[in-house]
Amino acid sequence: MPRLDGVALDLLCNALNELAQDLDKAIAPADLLDYSPSPVNPTDAVTVFSLIKRRRKKREQDIGKGQTGDNDVANAS
Repeated sequence: MPRLDGVALDLLCNALNELAQDLDKAIAPADLLDYSPSPVNPTDAVTVFSLIKRRRKKREQDIGKGQTGDNDVANAS
């Protein structure tokens, strides 16, 4: 799912309010969002967090060895 920031939500609400002509009140970001917790699957959570930890550890090792990431190489040019 793409990330929606405040600006995107504001633009979306403005567009919907312009299109809708028979509303009692203006559409607000809270009207567009609904949250329902997903069932927790500990196995999936462990996998995701272990991937993050492994990537972070590799990055730290690369920095310790003097290797730079793609961003550092681009900035050095």
